[in-house]
Amino acid sequence: MSVEIGNSPFSRLLSEPLDSVAGVETEFERRRGIDQVEVRGDLCAIHVTGLTGGLTEARLQILSEVAKQSISIDFLKMSPGGMSFVVSEDEAGKTAAALNSVGAKSEVIQGRSVVLVHAANMRDEEGLIARIIAETISSGAEIDHLSDMHDRVLIVTSTVNADRLRSRFVELFGAEPAPNLARQSPSRPGGQIVVLKFGGTSVKTKEARQAAALRVISAREKGFFPVVVVSAIGRKGEPYATDTLVSLLREIDPAVDPEPRELDLLMACGEILSSVVFSHTLKSLGQPAISLRGGQAGIRTDGRYGNARILGINPLGIHEAIKRGLVPVVCGFQGVWVQGGLPGAELTTLGRGGSDTTAAGLGAALNADRVEIYTDVDGVKTADPDFVSDAPTLDRVTYDEVAEIAHLGAKVLHPRAAEIAMRFGIPLWVKNTFSEHQGTEVVPREGATGRRMTGVTHSGKLVSVQASLASVRPEHRVRFAARLFETLAKYGVNLHMINLSPEAVGFALPRDQFPVVSDAFDGLVLPIEGEGMSIYLLQIGNQPTVGAETQGELMGPLGRPVPIALQIAEGCTMVSVVGRDTMQEPGVFLSVLERLEAAKIPVLQTSDSEFSLSCLIPESELRRSVQLLHDAFGLSGAQ
Repeated sequence: MSVEIGNSPFSRLLSEPLDSVAGVETEFERRRGIDQVEVRGDLCAIHVTGLTGGLTEARLQILSEVAKQSISIDFLKMSPGGMSFVVSEDEAGKTAAALNSVGAKSEVIQGRSVVLVHAANMRDEEGLIARIIAETISSGAEIDHLSDMHDRVLIVTSTVNADRLRSRFVELFGAEPAPNLARQSPSRPGGQIVVLKFGGTSVKTKEARQAAALRVISAREKGFFPVVVVSAIGRKGEPYATDTLVSLLREIDPAVDPEPRELDLLMACGEILSSVVFSHTLKSLGQPAISLRGGQAGIRTDGRYGNARILGINPLGIHEAIKRGLVPVVCGFQGVWVQGGLPGAELTTLGRGGSDTTAAGLGAALNADRVEIYTDVDGVKTADPDFVSDAPTLDRVTYDEVAEIAHLGAKVLHPRAAEIAMRFGIPLWVKNTFSEHQGTEVVPREGATGRRMTGVTHSGKLVSVQASLASVRPEHRVRFAARLFETLAKYGVNLHMINLSPEAVGFALPRDQFPVVSDAFDGLVLPIEGEGMSIYLLQIGNQPTVGAETQGELMGPLGRPVPIALQIAEGCTMVSVVGRDTMQEPGVFLSVLERLEAAKIPVLQTSDSEFSLSCLIPESELRRSVQLLHDAFGLSGAQ
């Protein structure tokens, strides 16, 4: 049987340039760099010195005394010789008195402001955090304190420097707030659209696909027009999973990396296969359906292979399919990059969790009644059920909460999908394909329940890097730190838990990026001028590698370089407590740290945001930490 492509529901989409229908295209994830720069004043930076490394009894004593005085602290950071944090200026006197009462050696710096540099999904913007810090240091602004989160960097400095930095960042990055587009009502073929996304476990077997298909048919019988998004079939190790497809290339010669373009073409096959199989499953149950690649569904991306952003969606092909009585089954995780006026389009993939992002994007573009994310758990839980077997399912969470837990490692929803849903106000549910449980509803902040704590999350395999500045001349330290962050920005390294003090520079990074940092830093020569020039030579660990040693010998005629050893802790991870309107309450951070200390779990660094507190810990202690904090905050009874 032959099919005329000109009569297909996506024919116009394929035959016309996307720009010609831009009037109905919705913009989503354009790589903007910085969205917004804000300055807030009336703060005080606190530096405590003279302490030994780690989470010592002295640190806990200080935090306990501060909590007793009902002082709310922000941005707690550990440094090799002490710790620092920020309080409001009107609590400076109380804080100084509390520190003096326990004999702490401290500096209280008043008249500070915080520069808040915001960018959605900041850690997906490779090297952006490092560049912001490098630019801050290079500007000459004195950094009293800094903190980093998934969507912002906070720099505490003098009010004069803060205003100057804001102007500098706007000039450098062209800060442009992302538009908040109101939900509109595009013409529809006589009913409400609902987007249903099914993950890999929901389409893994024939039985699973039939269970998912029955949910689609049920939505149709209730008068909705379902639009389906599917992930690749199964998970790592199974024949059609994305990781399995990738291994086909990597096993040819592990020493030769596949080209990103070719890799995207291969990885997209998993969703294409899944879409066709699921579409046929619906047909076998009497429901007409059609499979659509991401490009055929109107998803246009930038040209970043392997981690593309959705620039816009024109769902013309989907609307035409619905008009013909078909259920569109869209390949998640993919779109197309249209290069100027060139014919055709390049297939691109959206990165890990891209099918969630596809579903949220389509929900916004179609002005869907809701988006339902189906997985193999009942909804958003208070912790990973693999770590806390009795973790309850939350009935309702806010967009802020689900975005926070997604960014901090919860795998139930991808962070980019959460951001899109929050920005466009899309009604969102997380449900179980194989259960009749109602699932978790995601609501605006004003629809929140009275729950204080949301859950405990964990994220990623991280590497901690610490560089002592003891061997760096005091007049060189600012420039030395700037050169480090410039290098990290150059290689697009994503940073976590940054600490910058007169004594040390520290940060954590994803373990899969550590080889890049090791190659860039080991043997790196940093000549720095000041009152005379010094040459510094970085090395990984206390014992120089052959490369670093050779580099030092080559520099001999110019003067013996000063070795700077980077201390590396590879087996790290991050555990976080997420809550709403409670994170800055006096004593909350202390409670977290006391429990970890009592269990003899080392805390290497900390960070916090409006909705979360995070601790960098050894990966070997992760399971114990999650259970401990889950119990400590009584989350087994959460709803």
